[in-house]
Amino acid sequence: TLFRSVEPGKNGGPTKVPYRPDGRKAASNDPKTWSSFAEVHEVLGRAPDLYGGVGYFFSAVDPICGVDLDVSLTAEGKPQPWAAKIIAKFQNTYRAFSVSGIGLHVLCRATLPGKGRNFYVPDGPTDPSGKRAQVGVFDQGRFFALTGRLYQKSPLELADHQETIEWLLG
Repeated sequence: TLFRSVEPGKNGGPTKVPYRPDGRKAASNDPKTWSSFAEVHEVLGRAPDLYGGVGYFFSAVDPICGVDLDVSLTAEGKPQPWAAKIIAKFQNTYRAFSVSGIGLHVLCRATLPGKGRNFYVPDGPTDPSGKRAQVGVFDQGRFFALTGRLYQKSPLELADHQETIEWLLG
């Protein structure tokens, strides 16, 4: 799936809206609107300025889990104190900068024991728009806008992190 950044979002910054290669919107709860990587890659090659990049929908039928670490990095790309241990636990799986540049998206293999969830970091920092540090963990019904900008020589493979996800949600 592709995405476009559109103003304004809940926190004042741009939202990332998922789109199909034919220009129609895609939906996280409708797999018929999702696209293959080959289709998305072809459209980006033809019209690179039309979309902000590639996105991924999490599905109940695949083993992929995503961890969204908002406001987890300094402007220099160093882990915020609250995020350092979490980031270290995911060293052997895919990690990339989020669209903001001060957050991370982690992809791994795991299944959540229930629904995905977001939680704010107590006393965590905020970004310039006022967005608070938070952690989101999802394995279905959600969408990640992926930058492809790898964090600290991240592997491209997805590692098994069931125990890490359970620890994080603990």
